[in-house]
Amino acid sequence: MKNKIKAFRKDILAAYYISRHRRTPLAAKIIAAIAVSYFLSPVDLIPDYVPILGHLDDIIILPLGIWLIFRLTPPEIIAESREKSEKLILKSKNYFAACVIIFIWILPILTLYFYFAK
Repeated sequence: MKNKIKAFRKDILAAYYISRHRRTPLAAKIIAAIAVSYFLSPVDLIPDYVPILGHLDDIIILPLGIWLIFRLTPPEIIAESREKSEKLILKSKNYFAACVIIFIWILPILTLYFYFAK
């Protein structure tokens, strides 16, 4: 299961690079835009508060969109995009972002500590 999640992460990045490539067919670019905008949109076919079914549409539409993008794109563009996504994943250790997130958590904790320590 863990390997499938890593492969899906690579495919999502590859789909991003495919959508940005100049030789990608227009249909693939449109499907990428639709899949991502639906995934990020607050409006769903099935509302998220419906147990299980609410998230099922999100779980189905994004992989289906990625599959369609890969079907409509020439193999050389897919290979190039997957290579770029693997390079990005291998070097994606952003220590600055980690420090910012840690600071964001520490700041309210210290604020509460000094507020209630009086």
